[in-house]
Amino acid sequence: MSDTAVTPTVIRNAAVVLPDGLRRVDIGMRGGKIDRIGETLDGYQSQLDAFGLTAIPGMIDVHTHGAAGIDVNGASAGDFEKLSRFFASEGVTSFVPTIVSDAESRMLELVRVVSDMRTQVHGARIAGCHLEGPFLSPEYKGAIPRRYLQPGDAALISRFLNAAKSCRLCMTVSPEVKGIEALMHYITSQGIHVKLGHSGATYEQAMHCLNEGATSFTHVMNAMRPLDRHEPGILGAALESDAYCEFICDGLHLHPANVRLLVKTKGIDKLVAISDSIMAAGMGDGTYALGSQKINVKDGEATLRDGTHAGSTLTLRKALINLMHFTSLQLEQAVIPLAQNPAKLLGLDQRKGRIAEGMDADLVLMDARMNVQYTFIEQELVYRHASIAR
Repeated sequence: MSDTAVTPTVIRNAAVVLPDGLRRVDIGMRGGKIDRIGETLDGYQSQLDAFGLTAIPGMIDVHTHGAAGIDVNGASAGDFEKLSRFFASEGVTSFVPTIVSDAESRMLELVRVVSDMRTQVHGARIAGCHLEGPFLSPEYKGAIPRRYLQPGDAALISRFLNAAKSCRLCMTVSPEVKGIEALMHYITSQGIHVKLGHSGATYEQAMHCLNEGATSFTHVMNAMRPLDRHEPGILGAALESDAYCEFICDGLHLHPANVRLLVKTKGIDKLVAISDSIMAAGMGDGTYALGSQKINVKDGEATLRDGTHAGSTLTLRKALINLMHFTSLQLEQAVIPLAQNPAKLLGLDQRKGRIAEGMDADLVLMDARMNVQYTFIEQELVYRHASIAR
């Protein structure tokens, strides 16, 4: 789908989501960056008339286990290319493949594959690698197999880092797991982005990890000890602290009222929408996999045999629609947890997450029904809807 020879260098007449609101302006692109924003820009070689479309910043998914029939834990190099193409068609311009706890040798192999594929995919870019485990609480394991969970291990962390090479590494840990509190300073000092989740931690344990550099909470309110009036626990720490809360906005993992509660308690600037999608995203109902687990999908809901939620079939495009539907947020506000905040969480906010001069030209053009019509990544046209004439 990529066709750099016809990639426009100016987008005209779109309604553009800008940091100061929604305006109808032109977007000029040069050298992979947003060059100028203004009315009736001239001096560009080719153009796209986007009248009737809305331009939003490219969305960033920091937690996905797969889509389009591909499970990250079983993915090959070619599978990551297919994944990147699918995500681009849904308005995602960067994503972080999430490896669920598995045999150590398999996890290390997958980290190496993700690292190697960062510069090879031609759709949505790979912005890092996320390890969901193995240092997680068995009590709050969710759909993660108990046999792959273990206490904190500095030597294993070192092996993960070596496999990742220069790839950004993220890791979800449970504060109460043996050895984690003592290891937190070491983990964060190595540049690993630490998330807290799958946990029944006390308030004090969670706050200790935040003070040692943890930056966010994985799928908040899910696989997590609930709030208690006498023991706020990990959820209390998530709501009170300035850390980011990552949430699944599919209407299944969180009741819409809890989405509204998060918006009110955290503020829109501290929320990160994630898909937590499995290989069934973009597919129909049926039987799928999440690592070594068999997953059943019925009416779009992914569960284990016992009914435990096992990821989702959500895409970030649908999450954006849901967030607007569940709350009173307008598009220019609702897109913040899907673009600007994940960029900040990953340390990419000087380049990505906003439509502004000097930022990467990661742009998504959507129609009135919020269907993706065009996706640009660093100015390259990587996706156009099949209905659009070439």
